[in-house]
Amino acid sequence: AWQHQFQFTYAQLLPANNTGLNNPKYPPFLPPINYAQSFQITLKNWFIQADAKWVTKQIWYNQNLDLAPPPNNYLLLNFLVNYKPNKTSDHSFTLSAQNATNQRYRDYLDRFRYFMDQTGINIGIKYNYHYHQHHPNH
Repeated sequence: AWQHQFQFTYAQLLPANNTGLNNPKYPPFLPPINYAQSFQITLKNWFIQADAKWVTKQIWYNQNLDLAPPPNNYLLLNFLVNYKPNKTSDHSFTLSAQNATNQRYRDYLDRFRYFMDQTGINIGIKYNYHYHQHHPNH
């Protein structure tokens, strides 16, 4: 199954006398345009998911309020694979990778962007066991 998500926010501060139309002022910290796409598939005991998120450089910002220009565009790829031995099993295993290409990027909405990049690749391995508690009266 494919899923798509497009996010777009635009706002402009207008002076009371409408004289600022040629010199727009933008509210601080508008999120940049971003597009995410996800693909999910289930094959017998496997669940596989791949995500891509593209974030553009913010072009609507107030230069007088921001300490630094907005960061550049970036693309993030994430993957997840889950295995459950059978449908009634209490056990499952998950392998995931966030920012799988180890992309260097800075998020415009993160205040730490002035000082450092976001985290790089993050690989996770997870084992789940669903514990059933049986009560003697049931």
